Amino acid sequence: MGNILALHRDLVAKTYRHSRYEAFNISDPKPRNIHKARVKDRVAHRAIYRILYPFFDRLFIADSYSCRNDKGIHKALDRFRIFARKASHNHTRTVWALKCDVRKFFASIDPVILRLLWTFVTVFTVFAPGILVCIFAVFIIPVKPLESPVLHQ
Repeated sequence: MGNILALHRDLVAKTYRHSRYEAFNISDPKPRNIHKARVKDRVAHRAIYRILYPFFDRLFIADSYSCRNDKGIHKALDRFRIFARKASHNHTRTVWALKCDVRKFFASIDPVILRLLWTFVTVFTVFAPGILVCIFAVFIIPVKPLESPVLHQ
């Protein structure tokens, strides 16, 4: 309980600082580099998520299913079946689906741009709190030119 109270004090006093991530590799089913936040930081993440989720959820398209309340894999599959039935003219034609991922997307985000965005958001949080959601909705983070994301299977 003491850790939660300390986190609360830091958040209220605006002195909270995120700890370093613990980095490790896994190979299930393919090799990935994982960066894990400490428990106190995950508690802070969850608190921030609970505040921001209602604002951002309204901005997402209806067919976005991952990590959303009352959505998920079952509803995504149901929706896919509807699209597949329409595209195949009631299962009379062959249709194809592309499964892909953006390789190393987060690693390709330029940290200088990310820091600039963080400063920008911090300034607006202090001087114009009501505008914050609009900023997030329109700001796009560019990727490094030499490390652009590549689609792969």
